[in-house]
Amino acid sequence: MKGCRVSRFCGGGWFLFLQKAFADGDARASAECFAGESQANRKYLAFARQAESEGNRQVAKVFLAAAAAEAVHAHAHMRAIGAVKSTKENLQEAINGESFEFQQMYPGYISEAHREGHKAALVSFQNAMAVEQVHHSLYIEALNVLGSGRDMRKRARVGPPDNPARPSEQLPGRIT
Repeated sequence: MKGCRVSRFCGGGWFLFLQKAFADGDARASAECFAGESQANRKYLAFARQAESEGNRQVAKVFLAAAAAEAVHAHAHMRAIGAVKSTKENLQEAINGESFEFQQMYPGYISEAHREGHKAALVSFQNAMAVEQVHHSLYIEALNVLGSGRDMRKRARVGPPDNPARPSEQLPGRIT
């Protein structure tokens, strides 16, 4: 994919968040560190999945431990730039980010992947766009019930499975 724009994918919600952070010069380093630590977290979780698929369970645990540490670092950087606010503000931020992703970002990447004939990227972007719409709906529902004194209705499954046999799908920091 040399020279392919879709290979330089950056999550729209985080892109908007980082743009705001870059407006404040003092926050730039923390915002860049947040992005790097977040990417390292996701990369190490993928590496853990691969190590486990090759029968290297202890190597997978090393990657999981590093991923958990990277998540701690990313959260510290978010706090340093004031990115975690009230639940209501966080939900609105999430709604805006997800809306941007499925309405603007992914349609452009899908068009580009289609033009370039990059089938794997096309499928990845189409699948992600569909899920971003679900996230958007869930966040809107959560925002609507937030002030009602009740919680959201329980769902059978909202996130990835919590299956000890698949460490890369575990919650960060939980190593079996």
